[in-house]
Amino acid sequence: MGDQEFAKAHNSAIFLEDPPAAHNDLKFIVDGLKKSCLVHALTTSPAIYQSLIKEFWRNGVVKKNGQGDKFVEATIEDKKIQVTESIIRESLQIADRPEYAMESDIHQTQDVLEHMGYEGTFPPTIKKLLPPCWKYLAHVFVSCISGRRSGANEISLANTGAIAALAAGFEFNFSKFIMNEMILNLEGSKRDKFWMYPRFLQIILNVNHAELQRGNDILDFKSIGPSAFGLMKQKRGRKFVFEGKFPLIKFGIYKEDDRDESEEQSMPMENEDIHHSPSEPEVEEIHHSPTSCVADEHDYQKANDSKSSRGDDDDDLYEDVEFLKEIDFTGINDDIPTNIEFDLGDQDFDPFLGILRLLRLP
Repeated sequence: MGDQEFAKAHNSAIFLEDPPAAHNDLKFIVDGLKKSCLVHALTTSPAIYQSLIKEFWRNGVVKKNGQGDKFVEATIEDKKIQVTESIIRESLQIADRPEYAMESDIHQTQDVLEHMGYEGTFPPTIKKLLPPCWKYLAHVFVSCISGRRSGANEISLANTGAIAALAAGFEFNFSKFIMNEMILNLEGSKRDKFWMYPRFLQIILNVNHAELQRGNDILDFKSIGPSAFGLMKQKRGRKFVFEGKFPLIKFGIYKEDDRDESEEQSMPMENEDIHHSPSEPEVEEIHHSPTSCVADEHDYQKANDSKSSRGDDDDDLYEDVEFLKEIDFTGINDDIPTNIEFDLGDQDFDPFLGILRLLRLP
């Protein structure tokens, strides 16, 4: 593999933090992703050493094991490095299983898209025609997990099937999906090759080959930060405009925990049809035409939105001493000795407390 390049918005990491208050309607997607089988693969962001990634792809080759399954083998610093489906699963801590399918049935995928409120025809899937919340989910998958160079508006059939599985909770082999993308990067046409999956490869090398030398060539890597929420709702372009034709339905792991169980609508499995339920509670949507979000926040720092506030006990304290403001202390001599010792019992304070109570009277 010749000299290629790193893609700016590929294999990004994501900060799964609550959105800003203005975009709190997208919080349920963040909460769902935290419970997904991909949470570790989405959020882990190690220092990426360019020389290790480049050396892996420059001499990487596709091989087959005894069962006929393909994997990638490369040599780095005279050490044989293998990346298999099982190594991907273990290193990225993806909670799937080898027997799960890597592709979703096209009819099943279409049913999930309808459940998500997709307003376009399928295939293909146009990201701008998804509601902002599900568009955010699609953007996260394409930018963080897929083998695409960047998050284009048109999503391929394979990526759409994986997104549908992530949305509905279908059994899906994401580890094999990533393995297949790596194989295509070596076996595909020359113009399509690039330094793919730098973040995933670095995680794999850190877990399985800690002895490899690390230099100073750390990749300036991009991650998805809080600006992505607002970008999902921005109105740009006229060719594809999301209109909010259908009520928003939260399903699968994206249901909100505080909802009445009688109102929850579970996601039908493979052979069940999906229909929009008129009894499903509607969530108010901001009807903007979303746009693609470029991950541009590698040096992201959490916004400190916390504000100091008084608790109930503090309010009582302030109320108890408020009467002191009404006392006139002018004319009191400042030359008060400070070395006087008192030997007083509780009963000695009774007159003083009586005076204080009188001072509080209007």
